[in-house]
Amino acid sequence: MNYVELTEQHYPVIAKHYVETYNAPPWNDRWTEELAEEKLREMMDCSGAFGLICYDDSGSFSGVILGNIEIYFDCKQFFIKDFFVPLSCQNQGIGSLLMGELEKRLRKMGIHKTYLFTAKGERTEGYYQRRGFVRWDDMILMGKKL
Repeated sequence: MNYVELTEQHYPVIAKHYVETYNAPPWNDRWTEELAEEKLREMMDCSGAFGLICYDDSGSFSGVILGNIEIYFDCKQFFIKDFFVPLSCQNQGIGSLLMGELEKRLRKMGIHKTYLFTAKGERTEGYYQRRGFVRWDDMILMGKKL
C-alpha cells in the first residue's frame, strides 16, 4: 500500500468513489460528485485538517481517511470526519491498514486520542469496535430538524 497526504488535487478522484460508496447500502445516500467534492473541501478547509489517501500497488485508489486536529483541555485529539474504502476494495484489510497508518502518523504528531461519529450497526459501529474504539457513555449525539 502507498499512503499520500490528501491535497485538493485528490478531491475529484475521492468524490467519484465517495458517491459510489455512500450511495450504496448501508447508507443509501444521494450524493453527486459535485456535492461530494464540496463536502471534501469543507472538511479539509478546517484548521488542523489532515487526511491520507491509500493506493494499492498498481496505483488504484483504495481508501481515504480525513479529519482535523482539535485542542481539548488536556491534549490534542483527532476528529475523524470521514473514512471509507470503495466497495470493490472492502473486506481485504485495507481499512485496517489505512487506520493503522493514520494512527502511526498521529502519534508522531503527539496526538494520542481519536474520535468519530458513525451509524449504529455491525457493519459500521462494529467495525470500529473491532479496531479498539469504544463507546463513550458520557457523550451522546443529538440533533434537531429545523
